[in-house]
Amino acid sequence: MTHETILGRLREIVAAARAQDPAIGEVDVELTNLARPSFMQPDEPLVQYMSRAVAEVTGQEPLAQGMQATSDSRWILLDAGIPIVNFSMGNDSGHRPNEWCGVQDLVDNVKIYALMCLLLLR
Repeated sequence: MTHETILGRLREIVAAARAQDPAIGEVDVELTNLARPSFMQPDEPLVQYMSRAVAEVTGQEPLAQGMQATSDSRWILLDAGIPIVNFSMGNDSGHRPNEWCGVQDLVDNVKIYALMCLLLLR
């Protein structure tokens, strides 16, 4: 779905709401930020190495999935062409006020990234 499609749908919703309630008044729908999406296939070697490292450190098989947030990884993948995996374990406070990480989660993340690098370098 493109950002133009999303903006068009939002404008339609606002117009329909205004038609039902003229007190809503004029509402300007504009794009304030646009981040290009990036994606790595789950069978890419880097994703496989990360999955293997997570399983070895935690004893659990991770789920390779997308996220609704964005990160600087898009510049690395899309502009530099360097494969990259976004990964962090712990809690769901990321990209929110008072984001935090527990000490054990930090230690496990370091172990996972170190093991992934060793697997990558063989």
